[in-house]
Amino acid sequence: MKLAAVIAEYNPFHNGHRHHLNITQNAASATHIMVLMSGGFVQRGGPAVTDKWTRAGMALQNGADLVCELPYIFAGAGAEAFADGAVAILNASQAVDVLSFGSECENVQKLKAVADALCDEPDNIRDILKNYLKQGMGFAAAREKAVGDILGEDAAAILKSPNNILAVEYIKAMRKQHCDFTAFAVKREGAEHNTAASENRIFSSAKHIRDCLEKGDSLTAAHYVPYPTDMLKAMPVKNIKTNYENALLARLTACDLKDIRALPDVSEGLEFAIQNALKTEKHIEGIVDVASSKRIPKSRVRRALAHLMMASEEEKLNALREAPPYLRVLAMNEKGRDIIKMIKSSSDMPILTNLRTNQTKLSPVQKEVLTYDIKATDLQSLFSGSFCYHRDYTKNLILNIKI
Repeated sequence: MKLAAVIAEYNPFHNGHRHHLNITQNAASATHIMVLMSGGFVQRGGPAVTDKWTRAGMALQNGADLVCELPYIFAGAGAEAFADGAVAILNASQAVDVLSFGSECENVQKLKAVADALCDEPDNIRDILKNYLKQGMGFAAAREKAVGDILGEDAAAILKSPNNILAVEYIKAMRKQHCDFTAFAVKREGAEHNTAASENRIFSSAKHIRDCLEKGDSLTAAHYVPYPTDMLKAMPVKNIKTNYENALLARLTACDLKDIRALPDVSEGLEFAIQNALKTEKHIEGIVDVASSKRIPKSRVRRALAHLMMASEEEKLNALREAPPYLRVLAMNEKGRDIIKMIKSSSDMPILTNLRTNQTKLSPVQKEVLTYDIKATDLQSLFSGSFCYHRDYTKNLILNIKI
């Protein structure tokens, strides 16, 4: 067995994701593919377009063999914590041979050079970074410029693209955690992150698909996904956006500055910016636009607002991120069963397939980690308009015996 791992959100699953899984299977010579996927809430901040079991099933039908949940405490974090948590889970399994990720740069050595520079901090890169931050640059821009000063403009250009940034964080995490598995980069095809579709009408960004669905244009979105249009029509994207916005505005109205200040991702006066934005803005994106700045990107504001909805506190989440990893299974086929057997034989990592009976395997702190995922699932179902309380306890994992 050669096991490839993929870290994903599939919000929603589309042709680019299927392409990635196919290339991983063929070019990386993977016999089995394991996916670690965000649950009810995603990293950009806010609920996913459909429940985690539906998304896991889509992946299972299009190349994945085992789909497990990336806990909210990592899935809702910035790139570094997102990568650190996901890699820690894969490393604890003691079964992964290769981590496959999509990126704008498919040259792993170039990605590794940037990751090494950020880990080793040669030639006082930290001091250079601090100097650019003092000049008023945002962290991403300052880091990009500091890397350019040390390694040259070609290396700095790598940090201009979002998937490259995440790829660099994966490689950093692998190095820090002394992982035995290797990195494999698949070049991103078609439309770039957060842009519209590519000219060939095969590949599209997930955001463009979500935008189409919000406008009720499932026919256009159908060009870019490997499943029936009816499945797209069943994704209540507009309802989720409206319901989430109303609930979040209510939370913002009811809370005070100390509540916002205690959230993860809140610093540099962001709590004041968010509260002041409420005076002029009636929609979440307006609040995000007003509260963001050169130093505070929109993605960070969205994540902070999602943490408010989830009632997350920075101190608590940071403590939970130190918990020993466990594996929560959402979907698998027969090859997925083989992966589970291998993990059980090589690791003492707890594996959950049924929350009604498996929770005894978890320590008290691991159970606290799980409560965030249960809450995220509950909220996602509430915003979708089909509320089902604690569905995690009643929903069976997705099984597909086809290989």
